[in-house]
Amino acid sequence: MKARRSTGDEWSNVVSGSVEEYDVDMPVIESVLPVLVSGKGYGLHISWNMIIDSNLDSYDIQYSTDMVNWTDLETERDLLEPDETDHLGNGSACGYSYNLPAGARYFYRMRARFTDGTVSPWSNIVTGVVTNYSCSSGGGGGC
Repeated sequence: MKARRSTGDEWSNVVSGSVEEYDVDMPVIESVLPVLVSGKGYGLHISWNMIIDSNLDSYDIQYSTDMVNWTDLETERDLLEPDETDHLGNGSACGYSYNLPAGARYFYRMRARFTDGTVSPWSNIVTGVVTNYSCSSGGGGGC
């Protein structure tokens, strides 16, 4: 693309661009549900579609409180198998539950990493609010 000045004489520099195409599957986060795990505290359970690909290496999961600034979840191992970690990398609840303060709202996104170094585009963004409930109110999740 080139542009001409309003005086009509000189052309601008040539600018070009491209559209990235991905030849890999992208994970889709299906739900973020509040949980209360006995002895562990409040958290959010994240579930997503599993990518069936022999070259899948791991998943990257990020969280945010404002959908602008994203932080990697600190994990001690890849996320191909159910992990036990919270936002700080500490052992926490089973599944993909993360111990968080009650009433907090978090946004999540993820992507897949493949053994050849390729990464998928970021997934959809989902949000969850950590519910402050008690076992007597039917909170479930290990009560």
